[in-house]
Amino acid sequence: MAIVALQRPHGLPVVVSAALAHYQFETLHPFSDCNGRVGRLVILLQLLRCGALDQPALTISPWLLRRREQYQDLLLNVSRSGDWDAWIRFFARGIQEQCRSHVSVAQQLITWIATVRQRLHERHWTGTIALLAEALIDWPIVSNALVREKFSVTEVTAQNAIDRLVKLEVLEELTGGHYARVYGAREIMRLLENL
Repeated sequence: MAIVALQRPHGLPVVVSAALAHYQFETLHPFSDCNGRVGRLVILLQLLRCGALDQPALTISPWLLRRREQYQDLLLNVSRSGDWDAWIRFFARGIQEQCRSHVSVAQQLITWIATVRQRLHERHWTGTIALLAEALIDWPIVSNALVREKFSVTEVTAQNAIDRLVKLEVLEELTGGHYARVYGAREIMRLLENL
């Protein structure tokens, strides 16, 4: 992948530099709370700063947390034995797998929105409903108030757009109530949960 091929000024690949920096942060950071979260955020910031990413669109946290024991053991092993190779291979595999996962989810979201656009087009539904459908990619949970505010429309227009997307099974009512209802695009939420 292109991210692995990028070089830092000192000649190390970006992913190797990020692996080294993450280890150093995790072992030297003086606070016992939130150390891991901040350390994983530093990975993203480092990738952004060196130009490997131009948007904060990659997170390795879910991958590392699913392998928490191995992650912690490898970090500890570097301190105990100086075995950087195993840690760097593990870290690089995490970056690679997360990149692949993100690309797969992006492709599925592109397919999803194309299908929704087609269904709207077949019904000649435009305006707020089309704008709302597009906005679900960025924010898959909505309410009448949010739609009114975001698109500067009336309560009736907002609810009509929501109701039509519910009818198409693009949105689903999540709260089960009659007031202050919240709707979600379950398919988008499902895809994003897999990252």
